[in-house]
Amino acid sequence: AAAGPTVAAHCGEFILVGQLAETLSGKGAAPGLALVRFPSLEAAQTWYHSPEYQALAGLRASAAEMDIALFQAA
Repeated sequence: AAAGPTVAAHCGEFILVGQLAETLSGKGAAPGLALVRFPSLEAAQTWYHSPEYQALAGLRASAAEMDIALFQAA
């Protein structure tokens, strides 16, 4: 919830937030997922490295173990 305003400030939008329903193939290790869309790769990088989001790093680390990755649309 704390990250939401930082995402919006960088023109990002949450397009999926959910829990794992079923693993059809592979390990399925992630119990939950959030998918955020930004207008560009640069906007996503700027958001992640922003002082506002980085100030939440301790909260993020204490709330859950997570992986954060950027994907470029084809």
